[in-house]
Amino acid sequence: MDMYNRNVKIIEDAFIQIKEATGISSTEEIVTTFIKAEEQNYSLYNYVNMLNSEIDTIAEQNRNIERQIAKHEQLAVMSGQEKEKMRARLTKEIEETKASSLAKD
Repeated sequence: MDMYNRNVKIIEDAFIQIKEATGISSTEEIVTTFIKAEEQNYSLYNYVNMLNSEIDTIAEQNRNIERQIAKHEQLAVMSGQEKEKMRARLTKEIEETKASSLAKD
């Protein structure tokens, strides 16, 4: 019971200090203001989390685009003969994959 009374006294003192600092005389108004502020903080917290998630997604998209740009730059540097060799190699891989797939059926 003694502990309960001490806690009540601490809370009452805190409200007195808040009333003096804010000029708000009603305890209910202080509580309502605090609750509204907490709801706004929670909304802002969720909004920031959503923005961080979007930033992560966009960063990943940027990395993918940068890889594609590097790949295309590499292809642009290749000579016609090198491109033809690559095309032939890829065509051969496709044919081997098709043959392997047919053999499994």
